[in-house]
Amino acid sequence: MIDNIETLKHLLECDKGAQEAVAKASEVQSEFINQFIHEISTPINVITGVAELMEGASLSSQQMSYIKTLRNEGQKLQRLVRQLQDVLAEDYQQKHQGSGSNKELKSAKADALAGTKKHESDQRRHSMPGNPF
Repeated sequence: MIDNIETLKHLLECDKGAQEAVAKASEVQSEFINQFIHEISTPINVITGVAELMEGASLSSQQMSYIKTLRNEGQKLQRLVRQLQDVLAEDYQQKHQGSGSNKELKSAKADALAGTKKHESDQRRHSMPGNPF
């Protein structure tokens, strides 16, 4: 019987270690994906913003076609990134449901969207009349 108790204790310790390892792996994965989203959002926003600005320039129909394609594909990528952000936010919320982390979820989502909002602000400023860019 003592062997069974020792075996049970050992199994419980192994289970606790496995749970901690899974939690750490999940945290590392989330950090990687958040960093990836941030890093890819910046160039996508730049490409899309420049394309939108160039639409106001005097371009040939062929050049305009290229610019529209560039802008449209950039916007598709922006939507894809936002969908990924939403999925991550929902996953985070499910993992931390009931732990009082709603404020953290809103903060994390706000941080993830900060690059998009900054880009939109820059676009408005650059699209003002008289701006050479």
